Amino acid sequence: MVKRVLLVDDHAIFTQAMKLVIGRVDGMKVAGVAGTLAEGREMVFADEMEALDLVLVDLRLPDGHGAKLVAEIKARRPEVLVVVLSAEDDLSDALQAGADEALNKSTPLP
Repeated sequence: MVKRVLLVDDHAIFTQAMKLVIGRVDGMKVAGVAGTLAEGREMVFADEMEALDLVLVDLRLPDGHGAKLVAEIKARRPEVLVVVLSAEDDLSDALQAGADEALNKSTPLP
């Protein structure tokens, strides 16, 4: 079964890199890319996204804070895994909103 991923981030270079990485993982596929909170909301709740498995969300979006989207997803589609990847230092809002994981983009890998 293919795991479908939605990327919600306004940095094109980051989303392009994530598409490349995810595309190389067997069994994973990028289902869509949204650059704003509104686009992310529209896409995650669209009928064709019913099979969505994972949403990667940035907190700093041009039209609002990503934690709002995290809370909406968890309230309406709790089966969808939501991971926040953000340059924001304080990720507590994301975790309080229900994110399954929250990671700072500048955290060094082990």
